[in-house]
Amino acid sequence: MLFSIANLCLVLSLLQSGCSADQNSLSTCEIGAMLQNAIADIPKPYEDRLLALEEQLAQERTIRAELEGRVNSLQETLMHVQSTNTQQSDLAAKLKADFCNDRKEALKLGGVFQVRSPVGHYEYTLQQASQACADQGATLASYSQLYTAWQDGMENCACGWLSDGSARYPRQSRDTMCGGGVGIMRCARSKNNAWCYKNNVEAWWFPQNSICD
Repeated sequence: MLFSIANLCLVLSLLQSGCSADQNSLSTCEIGAMLQNAIADIPKPYEDRLLALEEQLAQERTIRAELEGRVNSLQETLMHVQSTNTQQSDLAAKLKADFCNDRKEALKLGGVFQVRSPVGHYEYTLQQASQACADQGATLASYSQLYTAWQDGMENCACGWLSDGSARYPRQSRDTMCGGGVGIMRCARSKNNAWCYKNNVEAWWFPQNSICD
């Protein structure tokens, strides 16, 4: 291409040097002018191509930036999912540990458990407490049954009805928030929770093939 342009320039110089006022000379000069314009237009396609390449490069950079942003977002989402799965696994392990511990304690305490009203804390009359235990397939616990559970380590800070019509709760340690005493503490409330007792607490509370087995 450079060789061709050089040849054209040589021809142009020869033509321009021969320009005169006659008709033939004017025709020659017009041809020379056309050649000069052609030479001037030669780089233009390359400039257009260069601009097109620059635009394509800018588009590719934009697409690359968008892809990098999506990849970073997906990585953050994956890290969040992995963290959530770890937290869920930890929570499941804790729930299993608590469940199995409650199972162990319930079996050790001989089937005494407390029931609260669906309405809220301390909502049962004595009659309602008896019915609540019956709904669980149990009966109101007696004082001796609660006392035995207390001897086995049971402790609670919530008052519950017993079969003798009294309301009590077992304490192993002194706590001013729970009356400050130790033993089977008495309550003076018109409404309480319910202390229930069921002989086969294993069959009632924990199904066969327990996750603790």
